[in-house]
Amino acid sequence: MSTAADLRAKLLLAQANGEDDTIKLVHGTYLVDNAPFTFDSTETFGLTIHGGFDSACTQTVQDPRFTILDGAHSHAVFRSQSAGSLVLRYMTMQNGTNNGSAGGGIQIYGTGANSSVVLAVNILRNNTSDFAACVGFIDVEGVVHLNGNLVIDNSTPAAGGLSIDAGPNALIYVTNNTIANNTTGNASAGFLYIPGSNNAVPNAYFSNNIMWNNAAGSDVQFFGTGMQFNNNDIEVVDGFQTAGSSANLSQNPVFASATDFHLSPSSPLLGIGLLAPTGGIPGVDLEGHPRTYNGHVDLGAYERGDEIFTNGYD
Repeated sequence: MSTAADLRAKLLLAQANGEDDTIKLVHGTYLVDNAPFTFDSTETFGLTIHGGFDSACTQTVQDPRFTILDGAHSHAVFRSQSAGSLVLRYMTMQNGTNNGSAGGGIQIYGTGANSSVVLAVNILRNNTSDFAACVGFIDVEGVVHLNGNLVIDNSTPAAGGLSIDAGPNALIYVTNNTIANNTTGNASAGFLYIPGSNNAVPNAYFSNNIMWNNAAGSDVQFFGTGMQFNNNDIEVVDGFQTAGSSANLSQNPVFASATDFHLSPSSPLLGIGLLAPTGGIPGVDLEGHPRTYNGHVDLGAYERGDEIFTNGYD
């Protein structure tokens, strides 16, 4: 797919064609016109959307900077309602707006026990809502993977940035994300909001994340006792961390700059992540580099790795 019209046509076809679908997006910018890019299906088949492909759709760059879904400050970016699985990878979703209801950037509903979501190696930025959940919301019954994403500069005068409201038997994995510089107007609500579960066994696992400098009541807020946190750097957590939580920090990540969320050489978060957290780690970082280096993994969405080679020296 190489145009917004192509993308809409493929989403419409995938809704009822009786099979799993993969949409390959050629790198470029896809502007929302008069409604979000939408997938509404009653089928239990899966939909995968991958960005970063070349014009022949034979090779891909696993870097979300090159494939942009843009709400143009007029509509939400992407909406899905499905009984199956949804995978979104290697895209930037930006400039979404949804006033009067929640979900400025993305709106994902799961309508069956097998509904699940993978949101991996994406950038979500500059999305707004005057109601709530400026980034958006995920509401499914099955497994949620929120892995390797950069979530920055989203805002709402109301409550919440990103809401994950999964079913009572769901599993939620939040791993190696950087969530920073977002703003909400409710001092009692968290930016990442998970209503939670009262399960004694954790049903949500947070590992290797950075959540910092978010103007909200807390960086993450949840209820119940089913949340386990390991090897994160989170400024403010609102909720009870279950047994098994360990090695969490609350200290300045030392980003490269106020607008560059790579870790600087002096960051205390280099190489201190879990190599094998529950739910696994992404295969690549936010720029398509290997997710580990010399047997270590950094916190957040970027892996510093061998800077000599990643900066083009030989």
